[in-house]
Amino acid sequence: MWHLRTRAKTQLELNTVVLDEDTLEANQAIALDALPEGKKYFRIGEVASLLKVEAYVLRYWESEFKTIKPVKAGSGHRVYTRKDVETLQMIKHLLYNEKFSIKGAKKKLTEKKKEVKAVSIPSNKTLKEIHSELKELVNFLRQNQSL
Repeated sequence: MWHLRTRAKTQLELNTVVLDEDTLEANQAIALDALPEGKKYFRIGEVASLLKVEAYVLRYWESEFKTIKPVKAGSGHRVYTRKDVETLQMIKHLLYNEKFSIKGAKKKLTEKKKEVKAVSIPSNKTLKEIHSELKELVNFLRQNQSL
């Protein structure tokens, strides 16, 4: 009888949880922040615990997503970088929460990577404009240095 109450309570709790896009984004941000501060490298067991998946799932994702490249330590253990773990968090979110297929998740990650490159790398034209503005500023400061 106790098991029935626990089960009913759990089912009730599941029915009352409603997730919208903002909540998912907030949860994803929380998950990224949940990585221990200052820690750069993680063993496969630590990553599995953080993501709440089995180690074989991580090894499978590693074989499917070429952006995940853990280094093998001298003892033969996989060691993931912080960037690898963040990528794995995104993969888990895409597969489990957004219900992407492996192929769809690969495509989405590629799109996000292109977006980041487009935003983070300034064009040559922009750099030349900044360079010329800085030269003008230096000349202006040199001319008005005596004021």
